[in-house]
Amino acid sequence: MPLKNAIRFQSWPVDQAGSFVRNPEFLSPHPRLGLFVTTLAAGNMQEEAARVRFLRKLDFDAKHLAVSYQVHGKEIHVVRKIEDVPLNRADGIDGWVAGRVQGVSLGVFIADCLPIFLMHREEPMGALIHAGWRGLKAGIVEEAFRALTAEFHLEAGEIVAAIGPHVRSCCYQVGDDVAGQFPESWGLKKESGCYLDLGKGAADKLLACGLEEVLVSTDCTKCAENPLFFSKRRGLKGAQMALLAFS
Repeated sequence: MPLKNAIRFQSWPVDQAGSFVRNPEFLSPHPRLGLFVTTLAAGNMQEEAARVRFLRKLDFDAKHLAVSYQVHGKEIHVVRKIEDVPLNRADGIDGWVAGRVQGVSLGVFIADCLPIFLMHREEPMGALIHAGWRGLKAGIVEEAFRALTAEFHLEAGEIVAAIGPHVRSCCYQVGDDVAGQFPESWGLKKESGCYLDLGKGAADKLLACGLEEVLVSTDCTKCAENPLFFSKRRGLKGAQMALLAFS
């Protein structure tokens, strides 16, 4: 029996080759819809060749992949049919809403920021957004929820959400000017300074929208062992890709 109005914290499982993490069983999308976040082993997803290799591994067609080149805003692009998919890249947006679009893959680049998936519990429809502190401040979580529910005439209770690997409060130190823009419950003060928990903050926003279940990854992009992810704060240049793929 799922908990209502609950935030769950859980690590995401890594595939055998170590090239991507998949959402845990808690979030079980339609069999024709895949949710993924790549790792270092898959390569720098800002490079087209790396994206093509990764999609081929999953048997997805790279021809119908679009990735957003984010601006830390709240612009969402709605994909209703395959013709709505921008060729290769979409500039100036930070997220996608789509449903029942066979063969389409939609991605956002991540390197410490939050990849956030909002999914219908039973049907192949959902949203994927990139969110840093600026995007959260701008209201991208609320905009994604509004766009998804309006497009498919959904109620909040029909949607579950998952927040993928990101820089967590253990490593996300910010200045007082940034920390002061958010509720105290998002912050953690240490002798070394202020630290923000963006994952909890985004989850709080999703619950405020009316969602009953939100899963937050416990995997930190900066201090994960090995390391597992690209991280600007760790000095690892490049980006992973969060992917919403319709088969």
